[in-house]
Amino acid sequence: MLHLFALLAQWDNQNRARETAKGKAARARAGFWNGTLAFGYTTLKYLNRNLLLLGEQFEMSEIDQEAYIKHTRLIEDYMERWTHVTAGDAIPHLKNKYGVILAYEMYSIGNASDHDVAVCLNEEGYRTTGNWGEKPFENDTVRPILQNRFYLGETQYKGDWFPGRHEALISEELFQKCQEVRARRRSRTPRKKSTKRIYPLSRLALCAQCEQPLRGQPNWQDRRYYRAPKRADRACSGRMIPAIEAEQAVLAYLAQIKLPTDWRERVLELSRAKRGDSESFETKKTRLENRLERLKTLYKLGDIEQEEYITERADIHSKLEALKPSQVPEMEDAAAVLEQVGKLLKKAKPKELEILFHSMLTTVYLHHDYPGYVVGIEPKPFLKDLMDVSMLPTRTASDTESWHDDDPDPDGGGNNTGRNQNDRQVVANRNDDIMDHVDAGEDHRVAVTETNPVAPAMDKSS
Repeated sequence: MLHLFALLAQWDNQNRARETAKGKAARARAGFWNGTLAFGYTTLKYLNRNLLLLGEQFEMSEIDQEAYIKHTRLIEDYMERWTHVTAGDAIPHLKNKYGVILAYEMYSIGNASDHDVAVCLNEEGYRTTGNWGEKPFENDTVRPILQNRFYLGETQYKGDWFPGRHEALISEELFQKCQEVRARRRSRTPRKKSTKRIYPLSRLALCAQCEQPLRGQPNWQDRRYYRAPKRADRACSGRMIPAIEAEQAVLAYLAQIKLPTDWRERVLELSRAKRGDSESFETKKTRLENRLERLKTLYKLGDIEQEEYITERADIHSKLEALKPSQVPEMEDAAAVLEQVGKLLKKAKPKELEILFHSMLTTVYLHHDYPGYVVGIEPKPFLKDLMDVSMLPTRTASDTESWHDDDPDPDGGGNNTGRNQNDRQVVANRNDDIMDHVDAGEDHRVAVTETNPVAPAMDKSS
């Protein structure tokens, strides 16, 4: 008897599967979508659900009346355009449809990978939908989008495609161009070796907002940029920074450092004054070494991640390196270079800039919303000594006062409230005429005056 019941259950399951398959095939032939709705589309049923959710949020005082009216009117006006379709028909999503178009246009150029497209979509504020949930895009979620004929206004069942009831988001020409690009990328035929891009501020540049190392990356138009690694998952809202402009700003600043004729005597006098502070030197060194040991212990115990450990360790090592006394030959070379920096402004090649920056600087703090993008620099010890006795250009009050985010959320995600103004004081003060930089083991700021030599680094508390 049990065997008979098992056979009946199996027959029932098979019958249900056949009927379901028939229904899906019939839906596809009729132009309806099956399964999970593709990214870039929505339905009237889902939009009605959004209206109900907005009403609940308004009643619970989670949104104000102005926001409620604005979003409700936007959805209702959009729904009026689709009165001729059923509640379950696919219609273009108000926002995400532009993400589909962006992905196809970017990939069709031929120099972007699935990963590049994913990064771009994430930075523009788009997130996955459907079974993937609302998450950042990755290679695996971008690849199906760029090969889906659903965006041509077609529906499918088991590999067979039929004319759909929904509106196409892209043209057949654009779709085919992307497929040709993908085929070329898969091809094993020898291709011309790509030119390695050089980022002179690589390993020097930090984001002034999240203080993470900035990575060099070209955009889909092959222009060089610096970006924070946390940018892709919206943990940092800082935008990508044009590489050429940032590099030229650092170079222009160095070019304006004017050494007095008696700079050697001034440096020696400054060195003698520093030697009188030997106790402070030893204290700084001991504190940094103790901090390094604590960091190693935290990493071994698993209290911090590897990425955080590596970043913090590099920061401590750079500060310990900066504590080493400057050598006169190094300063002689640096002084000679400073005299020639102005000539490099127009004709310097990236490799030359890389050598220059890495020989003279320890860290460069960048932010997309700061005039010239350069918030502050951390010079190497010998350059710091030269800067302390040099004549630096004036930074006008308007330059520093103008640096603020009128739009704290320019890309629709994240916020700027996490910017730490007290941790390092690397961000230029909006009310003072200063350019900040970090000295070894201590936080200092150096005054920028019109004609006077730069004052020795002074403690923030003074």
